Amino acid sequence: MRTYRKVLCGDYISCVAIGEYGEEITEEEYSNILEIIRTAPTPPDGYAYKLCADTMEWELVELPTMPDPDPEEELTESEVYEILFGGAE
Repeated sequence: MRTYRKVLCGDYISCVAIGEYGEEITEEEYSNILEIIRTAPTPPDGYAYKLCADTMEWELVELPTMPDPDPEEELTESEVYEILFGGAE
């Protein structure tokens, strides 16, 4: 027998699945969530949509940005060897 599941991440549904991991749901709820996921809107650059578990509506959220690497913080070849092997040759 198939066991339908939804996986939550905080207040959001991250996925649905058939198996053992996640919160058990009915086949009807599984089909409804899957259809919502398949028809998700395309977010603008730098954003993502998350599916709210309580309202079943998409919420636009800004993605975190990574700072540009500081060129002065780059390691030299000997520093890389020191970190990896405990000494340079």
